[in-house]
Amino acid sequence: MALRMIVRVSSLAYCAVAADPPPPANVALPWGPADCFVNKAFEDSEVYFERNIEFGSADNPFKLFKKHDKLLLDVAFPSANDTRSLRPVLVWLHGGAFLPLMKNYWSVDNYENHQMVMTMATRGYVVVSMDYRVVPFFDIKELNTIRPPVVALEDARAAVRFVRKMASEWRIDTSRIAVGGDSAGAITAMAYGFTKHFSDGHSGNAGYSSSINSVLAVSGSMVDLAFCDSVGGAPDYEPVHCHFNGTAVPDGDLTDDISTGDIPAVMLHGTVDNIVPYAGALKAYARAQEVGVNLELFTIPGANHVPYNDVFNNVPDTITGGTEPYFLKWLTHLSGSLNLAEAECPSSSAQMMQV
Repeated sequence: MALRMIVRVSSLAYCAVAADPPPPANVALPWGPADCFVNKAFEDSEVYFERNIEFGSADNPFKLFKKHDKLLLDVAFPSANDTRSLRPVLVWLHGGAFLPLMKNYWSVDNYENHQMVMTMATRGYVVVSMDYRVVPFFDIKELNTIRPPVVALEDARAAVRFVRKMASEWRIDTSRIAVGGDSAGAITAMAYGFTKHFSDGHSGNAGYSSSINSVLAVSGSMVDLAFCDSVGGAPDYEPVHCHFNGTAVPDGDLTDDISTGDIPAVMLHGTVDNIVPYAGALKAYARAQEVGVNLELFTIPGANHVPYNDVFNNVPDTITGGTEPYFLKWLTHLSGSLNLAEAECPSSSAQMMQV
């Protein structure tokens, strides 16, 4: 009980500090999917990268020493032959439980990031894979609070501002920006899309807007439950004994922050995920339905945490008779949420061969 009270006071104190400056409103675009951003437009070999770009810095509130963190990102460009003057962008946040599990976990060369980066870059997106401040293992109790995703959210906003800063050089369409992630990154992306009361942050690139237009979440939630012993069955899929549970503290469940007029989102989630329970995704979907937000949830039966074999599967399901795998569905949703029907299509020999 004493620890819970400490955590509660800590969360309240942080939210008070985070009251200024407020974030700008995200902007929902007219719905307009485009197959030319769903089909592969460029070969993998055409994608080129810029790595280890410093986009900001900030004090890490979880550290006792060497508190100032430099923030880095990698960026992937579709092709040197891509002549479009304006290109949509996906800002991608890695997973990892908000903990320092691996050096350069955010890099485009990290296996899981690389799959998403290459998928989107070869379909005509500029893709930014970014770093964010994480919690040292000695302070792991902070995972019982909202602080880790709020700190990551501030860094994600700085990355989006940096994208706008670089828009001319990178040929970015600043009116078509999506933020996505898996696991901890997906939790942060959902907070980016739907919370309104956390700070815009001071992680860098002041003077540019951090507004976005779409969210992509793989194994994400807006409920502070994680690392559970098991998950129940249909219809509620209630998790059992979650080792991190911040639902008793303020902002431990942000689902009701989803409100009428919010931007679209697409979520992909496995039903037996015990790391970030599927029940949280179901709750977000139900709330979106209630308030009229275009949130599409692709449920992957029997799948566990971050089921990339299903997320990137481009083969029809012959067992169930399905003719359209998850892969094409979430790509279509993302293109629709960014109204890419009204954007210039990418074109290359790879795409021409599919016609």
